[in-house]
Amino acid sequence: MRIDKASFAFVAALFVEMAWGDIVEVSSLDFGTVAVSQNSTPGQVDVSFTGLVNYTGGIYGITAPSRGEFFLSNFPNNQSLFITGSNIQATTNSDSTSQDQFTLDSINVPSVITTDSSGNATLYVGGVLETSADGTNNYTNTRYTISYQISVNY
Repeated sequence: MRIDKASFAFVAALFVEMAWGDIVEVSSLDFGTVAVSQNSTPGQVDVSFTGLVNYTGGIYGITAPSRGEFFLSNFPNNQSLFITGSNIQATTNSDSTSQDQFTLDSINVPSVITTDSSGNATLYVGGVLETSADGTNNYTNTRYTISYQISVNY
């Protein structure tokens, strides 16, 4: 049985509808280091924005994944912020050449968060990473990256 390992770093692109408010990435969404034991059926790492982690298919965790965290400041006090997440890149890029790439199946975020009395809030971001289920190609032991977009509207 061949087990391939991969580690991940993700880049976030954040957009604010109005020019009011600041967004700072505190920590990146990170799917950790995984081993892909078979790639004939889809394997997934699901990291929820609440911090729960689930592995399915032929993918196993080596190092723990973590949800992304963003600090939002200088928004109106006690304001509802409407959050959406979307994929802006079809498959991962890898530091070294790899026969196969992962997909970011989805980004999960709370649909609404509310700022505190100072106009601040914390936003957590999760996602689902999926293998190709190609059945013939292997993943290289390297770092994989992908970009996603978070929109904040109010």
